[in-house]
Amino acid sequence: MSSPIRKEYKFVISVVVKPSKRKEYENWLTGINAEVQKFDGFMGIDVIRPRTPKYLEYVIIMKFSSHQHLIDWQDSNEREAWLKKSRRLVIGEKQEIKPSGLLLYFTLPDTLSFSSPPPYYKLVMIGITTVYPLILLFKFLFGGLVEPLHDDLEIFLSVIFVSLFLTYPLMPLLTDFLDFWLYPVDSKQD
Repeated sequence: MSSPIRKEYKFVISVVVKPSKRKEYENWLTGINAEVQKFDGFMGIDVIRPRTPKYLEYVIIMKFSSHQHLIDWQDSNEREAWLKKSRRLVIGEKQEIKPSGLLLYFTLPDTLSFSSPPPYYKLVMIGITTVYPLILLFKFLFGGLVEPLHDDLEIFLSVIFVSLFLTYPLMPLLTDFLDFWLYPVDSKQD
């Protein structure tokens, strides 16, 4: 019997840290990490640190086992207290989103401030138009090598090939290219 799929509910926070406050922000991260671990349903935290010292954007991804556990953290006095502590360390307000499902597989927009995720059909269309050509490419490049193998092993190897190229670089490049379509700018906001 296979184990059930573990569902995660994610909460994403994006902030830009003041250059003079980077060390203090790292200490703040350690503290909030210790605090959130006390909450029921907490499954882990990932921190994506800045790519360049010129722009100190941190992305924090907190994972919970249920939507209710995520809401319990989000509405907690503890979270609010930690956010108050961070205000003097960051530039501007924090941007928060709760991506889920297929959206987590796609590149999020730079600002993380879109009003709603792309429609599901757009995500599926991009997935299909990316996966199918990769499967054909795998067959073209390695068809002669994998043909003598058992079908299950051939499928497994093609899944590895597709996953390697889909995760990076194809899906991030494609979603960046189609950003205008996935995350259209509302003309009323201008």
